[in-house]
Amino acid sequence: MDVRLQEQRRSDDPSPKKDETGAKEDETGAKEDVTGAKEAKTAQPVSTDPSPKSPNSSKVQDKRKVQVKRKVQLKPDQDRNQNAGPSNSANRDDSSVAYVKTYVPSKEECLADIRKNQRKFNAKLMSIRAKDQRERKLAPSQKSPFVGNVTVKELIRNKKQRLAVYNPYLPEDKNVRKELTAFLKSTAGYPKLDKDKFPVWYWWWELITQPQWLSDSHMDAVINLLRLRMKEQPHSFRSDRLCLIDSGLSLFWTAKYDDFKKSEPNVFGLGKYLPPDSLDYFQGTKPEFCQTNKRWCRDIDDLYLPFNIGKNHWVALFISLPKRHITIWDSYPCRMDDEELATEVEPVAVMMAYMLREMALVEERDNYPFDKFTHERVAGVPEQKGPGDCGVYCLKYIECHATGNDFSASSLCNKNVKAIRSRYACDIFKETDCKGPRIRDWDGLDPFDGRC
Repeated sequence: MDVRLQEQRRSDDPSPKKDETGAKEDETGAKEDVTGAKEAKTAQPVSTDPSPKSPNSSKVQDKRKVQVKRKVQLKPDQDRNQNAGPSNSANRDDSSVAYVKTYVPSKEECLADIRKNQRKFNAKLMSIRAKDQRERKLAPSQKSPFVGNVTVKELIRNKKQRLAVYNPYLPEDKNVRKELTAFLKSTAGYPKLDKDKFPVWYWWWELITQPQWLSDSHMDAVINLLRLRMKEQPHSFRSDRLCLIDSGLSLFWTAKYDDFKKSEPNVFGLGKYLPPDSLDYFQGTKPEFCQTNKRWCRDIDDLYLPFNIGKNHWVALFISLPKRHITIWDSYPCRMDDEELATEVEPVAVMMAYMLREMALVEERDNYPFDKFTHERVAGVPEQKGPGDCGVYCLKYIECHATGNDFSASSLCNKNVKAIRSRYACDIFKETDCKGPRIRDWDGLDPFDGRC
């Protein structure tokens, strides 16, 4: 009886059947989840049937939906973790970690990048200079069929107007000449010619008298005169990017060129010995008279300096830093041939190129190679006739070219050399307040350097 009652109760109660069917459906849903997310989604509408057979079926269906959703969410991670290697298994739970690989460029790539930026900088600089040097024209509204508008043309000049036309061949001032004569008569030893006992009077006598040879102190006195005029009257010179250098640089470089060649450079080819005061000239603190404080290549493009050859002949050097070229004006060209002249100018041509690279910025050194400057001796310039007038011609070459004047053979000739000497003596006495040779202090020399 008991067995029959239990079987009857089981047949009358619909819940166990539903549980069995629900369990079967859960198993089929799980199988569908394992096969793929699409099959799980297709099984989802079955679990949300609005007409359940019993009140307990809704709880079973809710549990099955939670299981299906959980399995669908975990399945991509599980597949990803299964395909991933062992290195990613430790970081699979932390999705906020990002791994970035840093790239360190090589030395060749850094140099290539620097050259690329330098080319862009040079192109931009050339464009700026071209715009600055371009010829300015009147606007259409400023043009008229009548004679040119003087007022407007005066405001936008295409050329720099000079304060006054510089004439390098003006005669001496007679009043200044009288003052100079009175001063010379008051000097010790006048009119005796003894260089050791009466150096002041003898120095002036050498400057005025033809054909006495001019020493380095005479050359420096006239260079200082031109430097003072450039400072007070800059528009009288052809450019503000030029520098007048005294004879000290050429004397040092010629005397110390062997020491420069013997010195050993570092791995970059730099660090060699440079003569005293070389860097001071480069920075513009030398010469001390009328310091410009202008740096070569940045503020200065052209250099003028008297250069001594063989300790008995003066030539004028015009050095163009952008062109890396030296122009030589020689008043006595038959004294030596081109090969001998190249040997004499070699210290300046080699050491100038080296110093520009030594003092350049690291990113700009590629623009300043070690190759020495080229040089050329210009033919057809006025030549000297007297044996000791080379210094006068050298100074006049520099003065004329720096002020934008031509070398006039009719003005710069043997018959006018005496007047030119007297004019230089009067000008340095009046304008620079020169009373004799400048005493060299040799501050730039160490105890082991000899005097040039």
